[in-house]
Amino acid sequence: MRGVAGTESVSLLVGGVSVKTWTLTTSMANYSFSTTNSGAIRVNFTNDASGRDVQVDYLTINGQTRQAEQQTENTGAWGNSRCGGGAPSEWLHCSGYIGFGTTP
Repeated sequence: MRGVAGTESVSLLVGGVSVKTWTLTTSMANYSFSTTNSGAIRVNFTNDASGRDVQVDYLTINGQTRQAEQQTENTGAWGNSRCGGGAPSEWLHCSGYIGFGTTP
């Protein structure tokens, strides 16, 4: 992941519970976290403002890699003149999330 401004805040939610929050830099970097939670997986952009956007390349969970641009649930990608109208995308332009399915 990376932020455009380097001040973007992103939370990882598993099973509806926020398990980790990161402040991103402007360089693509790997972020990792372990949890025993199960359920829906979401990468949530929480502090959108002018000049802030988030690029999520992929997520690996329990050995499975899922590309962000292949996920159909993205409530933060700008498209068709609205937030959430641009899925599938690896970008979060608005406060929202990319859904990565459920834990394997």
